[in-house]
This record gives sequence, C-alpha cells and structure tokens, in this order.
Amino acid sequence: MTVTRLRSTIALLVAVAFALLGAVVAPIAAQATGGGHDAKPGQEVCTEGGGWTKVEVGGEKTEHVVTADEGYLIDAVCVKSSTTVEVTDVEPPRPSVTVSSPSSNDNGQQQAISHVAYHQVPATFDWDWPYPAPVCDAGLTVTYPENLPEDQANDVNVRVKNLETDEEWTGNFHRADGTWSGEQTFDPTTLAGWPGWAHYAYVWAQVGGTNYHWSGEVECGEPGTPEPPSETTPPTEPEDEPTEPTLEGSTAVGECVADAPWIGYDVRLTPADAELDDRTVELVLTDGTHTETLALGELGDDGTLSGRVLWPGAAVAADGETPTAWPGWEQLDNGTWVETDGNFAWTRGDISATFVVNPDLTVDLDYPPATPDCAAMPAQAGGAGGADDVVAAPVEGPDAGLDAPVTTVEAGADELPRTGASVAWIVAGALLLVGAGVTVLMVLRRRA
Repeated sequence: MTVTRLRSTIALLVAVAFALLGAVVAPIAAQATGGGHDAKPGQEVCTEGGGWTKVEVGGEKTEHVVTADEGYLIDAVCVKSSTTVEVTDVEPPRPSVTVSSPSSNDNGQQQAISHVAYHQVPATFDWDWPYPAPVCDAGLTVTYPENLPEDQANDVNVRVKNLETDEEWTGNFHRADGTWSGEQTFDPTTLAGWPGWAHYAYVWAQVGGTNYHWSGEVECGEPGTPEPPSETTPPTEPEDEPTEPTLEGSTAVGECVADAPWIGYDVRLTPADAELDDRTVELVLTDGTHTETLALGELGDDGTLSGRVLWPGAAVAADGETPTAWPGWEQLDNGTWVETDGNFAWTRGDISATFVVNPDLTVDLDYPPATPDCAAMPAQAGGAGGADDVVAAPVEGPDAGLDAPVTTVEAGADELPRTGASVAWIVAGALLLVGAGVTVLMVLRRRA
C-alpha cells in the first residue's frame, strides 16, 4: 500500500470518528440548552409567588443549592425533574439548602433538575417587642407584629390604681377563638368589672406573645372634692356587712424559659387587708379526671403573691434552669425521649386552673407554646433515613453542618437523553480510531 493510499484510508477513518463524535455531541448540546426540560401541557411545576422564589436550573445538574435572602430562612423547597415535582418541608428552617433530583431513568441514573423553588420566612422573631403606654381616653393600644407566630398567648392584662385609696384592680381581656392581629385597643373602663373610679392611674400592662411588660404611672381623672353634708342630709349609715374579699385580677400564665415549662402567677386579694383565716395560696389544676395541687406560698401584708413554679411533670438541674424532664415525656435507657400518657401528660391538654385561698378564682392557663427560641419539650432525633425519608445534604460555607432534606422518588415516564456508559463507549471507540490512524502515518513517514 502506497503512502498516498494509506493517507486516504486514514483520512476516511478520521472522518468516520468525527461523524460519530458529532452524533454524540448533538444530543448533549440539545440537553444543555434545555432540551427535555420543557413542561408538557398539564404537567405540574413548582409554585411561584406567595413567599416562593422560583429558580431555573438547566444543564445536567442533579443537585442545586438555594440560599435565602438576608434576614430570612428557607422553610420549604420544591424541585422539578422530568415529570416529577417534589415539595419538602425544611425543619428547622435554614439559610441555605441543597436539593437533589427526585427522579431517575430506567437505567437508575438521576435525571437533571429542570427548576427549583424555595419558600422564605423571617429569620428571627423579637419576643421582646414593646407597645406604648396606655392613655386615658382609650386604654392600651397594641399593634401586633405582622410575623407574630400562630397560637401565641391571647390574653391582655391592664392594672389600674385608685389614686384616692391606693386600691388596685386588673382588667383581663381574653380571646378564645384565636390570636389578635393588627392594631387592637383594650380599654379596661369598658369591662363589666370596672370599679368606676374617677381618679386613677394605669400602672402595669401585660400582652400575651411578648416578654415585654409595661410599667409606669399614667394619671387619669381629677381628684374628687367631697361636698359638706347639708343639715337636711342624714348622715351616711355604715354598711352592715363588710365587703366580700375577691381575687379578681389574679393571673396565671404558662411560660417557656430555657426550654423548660413554668407557670408564672400573680395573685391579688381585694381588699388587701381582708381578714382571712388562712392566707395560704394553692393552684389547683384539673382536666375533669385528674387533679394536681401546687402550693405557692402565703399572701403578703399587701395582699399579693407573685412568682414562678415549675409545670407539673417538669424538672430542672441544680442550676435551677437546665431542663431534665417534661410533662408527657419519658427517657428510655438509650437516652431517647418518647411521648407518654404518664408524667402529667394530661396537663398539656384542656385544663382549668383555680387559685384557692378562700376566696377562690378560676383563671385561664395553657401549656406554653414552642417558639424558635424555647421548645418546652426535649430535642428529638430525626428520621431513620432510607429511600423515602428526608436525607441530609451538606451545605458549604458559613452554614456548613446544616442539613437540608431531599427526597428520592420513583422515576417519571419521560427520560432525558442518555449521557452515561453507552455514550462513553462510542466516544472511546472514535478516539481509538483516530489514534490508530495517526500512529500508522507516523511509522510510514519514518520509513520513507
């Protein structure tokens, strides 16, 4: 065979090799530009708007990292691959989440991600949000934060002092059908128990859903000037019966402190100097079947008693703060915490609470709700893993160590162009043909 004819043969082999490469590169290029990712009529896609941000991924990526805006966290993600749309909650919310393709083709290869979407929530909530002092013509006006978490305490208490007698009275506003929102006004003078004082001062206020308590003195009304009795006015006869003492205005509130549940109480006797056989105060909890009595102490000389006591079934360490037990939970031998019907679990349900002094007073009391900063229950382990469980994926950068859930699901009906082992063999064969032709050419040149 002459060199000229050999060169022609080699040229033919090279042309065939490049033709094979072109056949492989064409579908890959089509896939890289979005081929196979366009949604078909009626096919589901990830939602957009309403707190969701949608991101087109494209290419051949089977994983994608989404990052929340500054001041926000991601609490849910959505990923679309082939015909599969998977939405996963992120618990707890995280600043950055890695999502993976939820579908694979018939060869078991993960299919490329078409697009993702993520839902954001404010990163923190200020539990010490304040509110202005009461005013005389409207009482207490509260503007609730727009991002106030649901199921927060729905009580408002306003304490008023009689500037003529120094008596105090607390008005309570309670909403049983949900949590207040927006701007609300609480005027204690409109309550049925308002004592009708003409010269008084607002001295204290407590709004559920905040750790901030207002205190001060806002004077309202004018001092009264008694009229001298006329000669025709008979002297006022003293009342035959003394005023019955009452505990109106006393409150009990479930509080979460350092993940431990407590009961904050404020007991007030009116009149403060009422003569009682026993000034011991007890708080009795019951659900109609079970009953638990907590000894709180004795009323002071001013007729008040306030403080905080652990919720039944709860316990703390010697530091008085670190929780070691919670009602309705028990710890197994392996250290795992599980819920149980014992250990005062019933106190976390629908209960009534009564201050017992003689007189007695029944007040509203609910188990403290969990917040981003205080759980009121033990930390729980995650899922057991597996194909149908949320799987943690590492996050790089300042948020390393945070895991994001990604779910592996069954493949959809459509497949993307194959780019796996079959393509690799074709490319390898083409390159071998080119290499063989070049080697033969170099040998003939040397012999010539």
